[in-house]
Amino acid sequence: MIAIDDTLVSHDHAKKMPFLYRLFDHCSKTYAYAMNLVVIHAVKASGLQYPLFYAIWNQHHGDAL
Repeated sequence: MIAIDDTLVSHDHAKKMPFLYRLFDHCSKTYAYAMNLVVIHAVKASGLQYPLFYAIWNQHHGDAL
């Protein structure tokens, strides 16, 4: 099985770092300055999980880098 995870990595005190955007956190229902890390995982029947690919989402292009 393949799983996709998009995790917000919050950086509230570093607003000028590259790849930080004001993004909506659907869990807390608030906005945060964060990096959106997108990871594709492989999940085996035994429960073993490992990343296949990852990228940092870029708000200006609307896609992962």
